[in-house]
Amino acid sequence: MAVFADRYLRFPEYGGGAHGFGDSILWPVHVWRVLYPEPSRNSLNLFQKAILGLARARTTDREEVGALLGLAPELVAFIVATQLMPQGVMDGRGCITTKGLDVLDTLEFEKAKQLVGYAFQDAITGELLPRFSSSLPEIEPCGEKGGFPVFLLDRGKGETDCPYNVPAVAAARAKLSEKQFFDAYERYRRDYDNSRAISDEDVVTAERVKIHGIELIDQNPVPMYLWSLLYKEKGGEKPWLVSDPFGLRKAAPWMRERVRNLAPKLPPLAKKVARVLGADSAQEITLETLDEMEEKVMWEVLSNYPWAPRVPSLARYLPSFLRAQNLVAMRERPSEEQLDTLVSEAQKLGEGTFKWMIGQGPVFSKHRLPKDSWKRDEAMATFMSLDLPMVNNKVADGLAGQQVYNIRKARNSGSESLKALMAAALLSSSEHVEFPLNLVEVEIRDLERLIELANVRNKAQHASGRRLLKEEALSQSDFIMEWVLKFKELY
Repeated sequence: MAVFADRYLRFPEYGGGAHGFGDSILWPVHVWRVLYPEPSRNSLNLFQKAILGLARARTTDREEVGALLGLAPELVAFIVATQLMPQGVMDGRGCITTKGLDVLDTLEFEKAKQLVGYAFQDAITGELLPRFSSSLPEIEPCGEKGGFPVFLLDRGKGETDCPYNVPAVAAARAKLSEKQFFDAYERYRRDYDNSRAISDEDVVTAERVKIHGIELIDQNPVPMYLWSLLYKEKGGEKPWLVSDPFGLRKAAPWMRERVRNLAPKLPPLAKKVARVLGADSAQEITLETLDEMEEKVMWEVLSNYPWAPRVPSLARYLPSFLRAQNLVAMRERPSEEQLDTLVSEAQKLGEGTFKWMIGQGPVFSKHRLPKDSWKRDEAMATFMSLDLPMVNNKVADGLAGQQVYNIRKARNSGSESLKALMAAALLSSSEHVEFPLNLVEVEIRDLERLIELANVRNKAQHASGRRLLKEEALSQSDFIMEWVLKFKELY
């Protein structure tokens, strides 16, 4: 794979204090050089000038002006009423005044000092980031590790970092429109003003770029990487965050959204998020911990089981199983309900594998089973006659209690209990060598453990004084994951 860029930008971090535990990433961007006039007190801003220019061209209808500029009509009316009319450049009818014409003429012929700045286009989505800069603080790598650049962060301490390079998308660089610049600058301006409003001004170390008009200098942008950080902040509102690459704010929701959207398609990035979430293990279970666990499980599925989305019958149960397993593992003395939930979720996961197999097919013939019902000894004889190395007397006996109706229903719809689904799968395996159960190494002990899993809750519920133990529940959950992973090459 060709390297997207060999230039890296690392803006000063937000001045409000260090982040918690984090993992660095490099986000690909197209950097555009732009030219903009140095602002003066008498200048109109980007929106005011555009509205006034349209008024000079006799376009004053709020709906039409809004459509042309990509602004809501209400916002156009607000700018006219609260900014342009008080300056005397527009009248009460929304028409340009003589003063307004003079201001526009002055702005157009005034030779203001032109400044060079930079706009940043996401090299994955093609969108303009809501940030502008008058400089490019580059950082040079000092080496390479595993195909990724290594950077020296503290020469005295010898501290280095090797961020993950997020791959770019070749087709992401789209033609930029004036409306895109309008929207990106408006979001940038709001972010800057909000940061000043909610923080001590000394904390906001990022510069403020004031743009009243803008034009591209070059026909082609320069590919670069932006340094950012996936991190977890103890007691934070979100279980994981992404730092603002430009240091204007501590966290950037628009960067978090980008990571969230991309990670399901990029397992190495999902692993980064999972690592951040798992770094600070909780000692006590609280609502906040459970919310965090929900997020952690989602990324665990994405990073460790990338095949799950292709197997709906497993994807449906895998997150709830992992939550239940984590909950039992981190409790010194889990409750009966928590242990029961884990075993129940393990059973569903086992059922999910057989539902998947039956969906893959081919399945056994309709005439293989009696029309109505069978006796236990007839069922036992049928399973022993399957001539499968994975079936012994104990397995056959464990399945002999299944009714014909349930096995047939499992064959037709996949909506039955673990034992019925297992019986349907074994019957199908005996008729079709290409059935999934025949394509991996399945041992007698595997089927015995599955039958044991199917029985364990009944034993706990009906035997006098019999309770599930933590070790027993975790052992069953470990086994079912081994069983699920036997077929991962086939999913």
